[in-house]
Amino acid sequence: MNRRILVNVAANNRIGLGHVYNILTILPHFQHDQILVVMEEDNSLGCNKLQEKYDVQLFSDIDDFIGIVDDFTPDIIINDILNTKRSYMIRLIQDGRLVVNFEDLGPGAKLADLVFNAIYWQSGPSNTFYGEKYACVRDEFRRPLPECPGNSVVITFGGVDPQRLTLRVLHALQRRRPEYQLFVIIGDAFAHADRVLEAVQNMKNDGIRVDAVVKTDAIADYVDQAMFAITANGRTVFEVAARLIPTITISANTREEEHMFPKRRRVGHHLGLYSKIKEQDILRAVTKMELVENRQACIKELEKVRIRDSVYNVIRLINEKFYCLNNQL
Repeated sequence: MNRRILVNVAANNRIGLGHVYNILTILPHFQHDQILVVMEEDNSLGCNKLQEKYDVQLFSDIDDFIGIVDDFTPDIIINDILNTKRSYMIRLIQDGRLVVNFEDLGPGAKLADLVFNAIYWQSGPSNTFYGEKYACVRDEFRRPLPECPGNSVVITFGGVDPQRLTLRVLHALQRRRPEYQLFVIIGDAFAHADRVLEAVQNMKNDGIRVDAVVKTDAIADYVDQAMFAITANGRTVFEVAARLIPTITISANTREEEHMFPKRRRVGHHLGLYSKIKEQDILRAVTKMELVENRQACIKELEKVRIRDSVYNVIRLINEKFYCLNNQL
């Protein structure tokens, strides 16, 4: 069946590009369907990435958005826009269409047919699926694992890094003067990229082995070389975990601090909310993660979690729910 799928996705300098990458991971599994992606004009960071593969329309307000919905007449609507309001969802749940939301703890979530909250872990309505079993990691993180362990460290704080955590980690590591290789990933929308590059050069001048990787689409290549990674506490944690690499995580906002995977699973060291940690906290976690026995314990825990296959759980549930609803019509 050639279904019509409309996707509403949000991205900006505050919430980052994680939602865009989530959608880019999911949509190839619907390649035989007709797809339209929409983004609000003020939340359209990463629009260019989506336009490389899909038709994308921008809208100015809710009425403009509903006009696009009415014209496209979708069979499925996917929302990856964070918390939804009841008023928004009420305008979507009609005509037997399937409505699927991601990362939604808002009042509108109860009205969706399916909600996937992979980063949370709690009980909730029967329409909501929590935990890493429903994490959608990009294809590059789902390829076969390398045979030999790496001996470097990757620092990656997403495409935006609004709290400038990359700089904080680099300043801490310059004091540590590690002997292993560091790879620093600079995202597509870093407003402080020049300062990161300057910090990297200062570390090189200090004899530290460090390289900046600018706007790469091959982060997994660097993760696969790592003993451990230092990341924000968003969806990147799942991607690194899919490669069986331990992590040191820092929450870049209060919402990320609700992300339960690093807390519930012993897959590394979670330091907490960025505003509450100090440089010595970072150095203490790095010192612990440098110990082989600590990393091996994390890897054993990661091997129990089949995150690389989680996207199939999401696609299966969407298809099953769609056909269930349509057989009832």
